Amino acid sequence: MNIPIDSFFSKWTDVSFWNAWDINLRSAWLHDAFDKGSQGKVMFEAHNRCPFEINWVSPNYGYAFQIKLFLATLHFRRLVEVTETGICVIHELRYSGVPMFNNRLLKKIVRNNHQSLIRLKCLLEEEHFRNKISYIGNT
Repeated sequence: MNIPIDSFFSKWTDVSFWNAWDINLRSAWLHDAFDKGSQGKVMFEAHNRCPFEINWVSPNYGYAFQIKLFLATLHFRRLVEVTETGICVIHELRYSGVPMFNNRLLKKIVRNNHQSLIRLKCLLEEEHFRNKISYIGNT
């Protein structure tokens, strides 16, 4: 992605924006500001609202959170790296809990991850260039 890291990170950590690009989510919201210890809820397509908690944040580098499911927990770690060609995004996912509960949801999340990241890239680049054009038009 060819957008400034601070612009990227502010949208990437906007929990209410997650469902715009993550095709596994119906909705997501946070009760407090995005920071370590903040809690919120996510709603997957076929599931009830699930609580989640941000457990690590490093501005312009990454964050981690965990989603509590019935008898299981999904652990996400999302990292960003600035390279010569733009921004590289890494999403890591780990499951803990009763083995039989991980199959359907976990497989769906993993299967859709690449498509979700492409969607994120398109949305953010479109917004960035739209803002750039708007700025040029106002000078």
